Amino acid sequence: MKKAVIVILAMLVMSTALMTGVNANADQRVILGYVTQGGGWFTGIAITNIALTRINHMHAGFLHEDGHVEVEGVIDLGPFNPNEIKIYSLEELYGAPLPDDVFSLWIYHLEDDQQFLVNLFIANNLTGIGGYGFQQFTSISFPGW
Repeated sequence: MKKAVIVILAMLVMSTALMTGVNANADQRVILGYVTQGGGWFTGIAITNIALTRINHMHAGFLHEDGHVEVEGVIDLGPFNPNEIKIYSLEELYGAPLPDDVFSLWIYHLEDDQQFLVNLFIANNLTGIGGYGFQQFTSISFPGW
């Protein structure tokens, strides 16, 4: 009898959580493992809020290829309204001239589960070398990160 009561209580708790839309992973992140600048190469980022609600505090951060954090703290990108698109160069995100090097870039918010898109474009504008790459990423939740 005790076992049946425990099972029923557990089922009630789980069904209540499902019906109320409880989300323990109230955050969304995109990690770009390779962004670069220098030698004619540049990286651009376009961020789009694809949620139906406003994201109040979008953030970004740089990680140098040797593992140290390039910017102390995080960069506040401000709010993003539904369907709003903001476009940045790496230096615009960084807020100052960025060292010519390779970095990882993470973009995230810690609010509800509003997803966003990040379009990454890397190009070389030196004459004779050329090159252009483009990829789109959809944010996901990283539990416990």
